[in-house]
Amino acid sequence: MSFSLHVLSLGKRDKIEIPEYSTIYVSDESKEYDARYSNIYQFMTMQEGQWFSIDKEPFPYDIIDIPRVCDIDYEKAESGQRKYPEWIDNEDTIYDLYPLLIYDYVFEDFEHLLRYMLDQSPLSKIMFLARVQGTYEEIVCGTIPIDKFISKLKNTEVQFNICYIISKDSTIPDYVPSKDDEFGEDDFRPFNGRFYFRD
Repeated sequence: MSFSLHVLSLGKRDKIEIPEYSTIYVSDESKEYDARYSNIYQFMTMQEGQWFSIDKEPFPYDIIDIPRVCDIDYEKAESGQRKYPEWIDNEDTIYDLYPLLIYDYVFEDFEHLLRYMLDQSPLSKIMFLARVQGTYEEIVCGTIPIDKFISKLKNTEVQFNICYIISKDSTIPDYVPSKDDEFGEDDFRPFNGRFYFRD
């Protein structure tokens, strides 16, 4: 399967200087993102900021031996242990929500990049999307504090094909619905079909 990882530093207008990492390669994708994904990810491509993609090395690379920083957690996917928001009830969509596995050897640099992007955002928020070929339905979850997101990432509870809005402030509650939520269905309002935010 073909994977891609994308990060948007929300509200950032001037150029972001990306640190050099030993295990990942980060490329500026701002000029290409709208044209490539606007038909699929309408909400994401409407946001102001700078888009970046994350790879193992610069493109082009050997297509036969594609370098990867991530994979699908097939064991969890095949065992039925995948965790996704309960309000997603379309079986075709659920089928394409694979657990995201970030390889251990890149995890430290990957986490540093996400936190660095948060520091660069004047809104102290980023959007993150791990994309794999499949669904063409846009799903957005958030806002999720960075510490909770990293914890979910380590436990492979973050899913491909879901865009996560991540906040810097760990005091902001996580509003992604789950079985443990104490608030009801009426606490959420739909926006444009599949975007859910708490008032």
